[in-house]
Amino acid sequence: MPQVHFTSSLLQRLQDETGKGTWYSEAGGKGLRLYVGTSGKKTWYVNYRKPGYDKVSQHKIGDADLFSVSQAREAALKFLGDVVRGETPWEKPEVKEGLTLGAFVDEIYGPWVKEYRKSGEETVAMIKTAFDSMLKTKIDEISVADIERWRAKKRERD
Repeated sequence: MPQVHFTSSLLQRLQDETGKGTWYSEAGGKGLRLYVGTSGKKTWYVNYRKPGYDKVSQHKIGDADLFSVSQAREAALKFLGDVVRGETPWEKPEVKEGLTLGAFVDEIYGPWVKEYRKSGEETVAMIKTAFDSMLKTKIDEISVADIERWRAKKRERD
């Protein structure tokens, strides 16, 4: 696996060298890795060891189109710091039964998007505005048909 020092310009030039997908790792061994698929899609990962385990695991950070090099490094360091503190960031948060869309946005998605995306505040505001009529609806009660009706109404207004 090639070891490189990730930069924005290098990120643009990296490509699959094998025809089977290529892994690149950050020189210096902090765990940050980039996978370049055969299609050219690039995805950030971080390698880590769960406390008490010898096996190395990996956690997907996200698409390189969405995370810059510095954002990927920050996310990797935060993830590794959480692991060192004994937290379990690889576990998805439990979605409480009966959770409304508004509560989900406020308690689960909102904090995440604000931390990992520059436009996090705007994203939360946009979701709350666009889905205002559904914010008090329980997530498990929102159906595909409800979303399709919402889309149809939106198209009529636009």
